[in-house]
Amino acid sequence: MPLEPTIIQRISAEVYRKYPAVNSSKPKIKPYTDGQYLLIFQGSGRAANGAIIETTVRAVASESGKIIKLSASKG
Repeated sequence: MPLEPTIIQRISAEVYRKYPAVNSSKPKIKPYTDGQYLLIFQGSGRAANGAIIETTVRAVASESGKIIKLSASKG
């Protein structure tokens, strides 16, 4: 059963609140385990010296919209 759009919006809002660098990103959604989904958000920001910093946020969420694990990497 795929995630409902309202649940995706709720998960996205929480991710955007914690990681503003991915604010304009639409998540890529993949099945993870039974009843769980992996949402991948990607965005970029600019450092003080002008360099671009890519940010990837991975959220594992249940079908009900509860975020189980949230991790970010910059590179």
